[in-house]
Amino acid sequence: MRRGALLAWMSVALCAGTLHAAEPRRAAVVDPAFGETIYAFYQKQYFDAISRLLVARERSEFRRQGSEAELLLGGLYVQYGIPGAASDVFAGLLPAAADDAQVQRIWLALAELNYRRERFPEALAIIEQRFRRETAPEPAVLLAVKTLMRMGRYADAVAWIGPEVSSLPESRYLRFNLAVALVGNGDEDGGATMLEGLIAAPADDEEMRALRDRVALALAATRLQQQRPAAAMAALAHAQLDGVYSSEALLIYGIAATRNNEVPRAVAALTRLVDRSPHEQAVQEGWVALAQAYEVGGDDRRALKAYRTALKRLDGELEWLKTQQASIDKGEWFQALENRAGDIVLRDDRAGLVDNDVLGLPLHYRQFASNRFVIAFAQYVEVSRLARVAVDWQARIPVLSYLAQSRHERHARLVSEARQLLDDTPVEPLRARHHMLDEQVEDAVAANDARALSSPERLQLASMADGIAQRMARWPDHDWSAQQEKLRLLQGVLAWDVSRDVPERAWALRRAVREGGRLVDEAEVRRAAVLKASGLEVVNVEGWQQSLQDEQQRLASLAGQSQGLRLALRTRLEEDASLTVHLHRERLVQLAADSYFGIAQIGHGSWRAQRDAARGYSTPTDEEPAAPR
Repeated sequence: MRRGALLAWMSVALCAGTLHAAEPRRAAVVDPAFGETIYAFYQKQYFDAISRLLVARERSEFRRQGSEAELLLGGLYVQYGIPGAASDVFAGLLPAAADDAQVQRIWLALAELNYRRERFPEALAIIEQRFRRETAPEPAVLLAVKTLMRMGRYADAVAWIGPEVSSLPESRYLRFNLAVALVGNGDEDGGATMLEGLIAAPADDEEMRALRDRVALALAATRLQQQRPAAAMAALAHAQLDGVYSSEALLIYGIAATRNNEVPRAVAALTRLVDRSPHEQAVQEGWVALAQAYEVGGDDRRALKAYRTALKRLDGELEWLKTQQASIDKGEWFQALENRAGDIVLRDDRAGLVDNDVLGLPLHYRQFASNRFVIAFAQYVEVSRLARVAVDWQARIPVLSYLAQSRHERHARLVSEARQLLDDTPVEPLRARHHMLDEQVEDAVAANDARALSSPERLQLASMADGIAQRMARWPDHDWSAQQEKLRLLQGVLAWDVSRDVPERAWALRRAVREGGRLVDEAEVRRAAVLKASGLEVVNVEGWQQSLQDEQQRLASLAGQSQGLRLALRTRLEEDASLTVHLHRERLVQLAADSYFGIAQIGHGSWRAQRDAARGYSTPTDEEPAAPR
């Protein structure tokens, strides 16, 4: 192979992937406040989660899950980049820890905190002192391995992780990273053994199949470094030809087959590769690799054609890189990223992409997958969200000011109406009238006054009977004896009937009087309430207005600060994108140089063959070695 540009792809295959962060322990939700907080945490709304948790703690809403909430608070402080506060929380939990399991979780959280603060010896010391290697829970084992890797102690990391492959995704990613680190540090056999164990592990979902493809690529690259191209080809037998890393698999397979002098297989794999999206790095490497495969096979005519095709395509890609840089400079690239980030960030999904997509996903794919990008973009999203909250509250301030003024005016109007109502409805006359009625009823009951306690209908009949008797007395010359006898009989019957109504009528009157007294009492209570309300002073609306104006200024200041933070984070991401374009441009230029070199070599070999034929010999000299065949 010419120079080192082509083999640079193998270093890409050996790059360690981003580790998957382990989720916190999913505790059963007992306290509603804990459920609300943990929901916000899993939505990655850490600011909201911290706010809800602190408010709930202040209100003593954690009755049974106080320690769980404190552990979550410490984790939130870690996520939000406040290690000092997190350390205080974890340290405060230890004296009150309920059981050994909780103590272990607290120490593990402290070790994780030290790891995130890059205090690797302290993190490792906690794990070694608090956990035994043989019985340590898997999160502690994984943290120990990560810490040892960061300290460069790969052999100790291998001893901690053990031979068995876990089903946890984080464990498999960590093993992959460790195997790559072993290869990079010269232990190719140890790294290859670990990679072979990962390939043999079951891959039940798309994520694990994609990881197995990466493992196969790394193992194939390792075998190539060991000058074992046949073993590299065998390793790639496990890779998917339609998976996320199928282009890289075809490229390394083609390189391995070329090195193993199996040119037809190399040409078949690389021919399948070169017509894919021209923006993929593996495809661009494949253009030159195909020409070199033809050259190794002795087919100079096809090799020249492939080199020239590669140069034409590389020129097109260099022009495309110019458009990428222009879109970054104009801000179009970042705007498109902000609009489509949810679809592409942290997803191994290249299907359906348009070649001229302004995001240039195949170009920036590794940038998007880097931890630096993930952290910076997550911070940008969070700052943008908080800026929207500040702007939203800024918009509410005028409404709150209007409500305060409206309340002031309404209070003044209601006070005036209440005082008028008090003047119009005095209670004292009502109380006096009720007292008089009560006395009259009680006197009538005491005297057993049939007329006072009878119903109006019967009283009317008695009055009519008295009237008739009086009229009869006005005409003494007429004999009314028979009618008077009947009238006296009827009056007696009526008197007897009226006497029967006395108890029921007395009870009804007493009940009506009591209800009237209750109403008078209620009126007095309501009057007192109205009197109290009408005497309240009007809220100091001027003070409220000034406070709202101060809040408006603070919110404007926060919005300005957030704008500065967003601009700084955006600039950082755009600088990384520009660096990516620059590095790809240098790589394409090197590929073009390799193509020109290959064309020159073929031309030189042809000229040398003609010269040697004219001289009558074909043995190459030591100064001019023959081109590889």
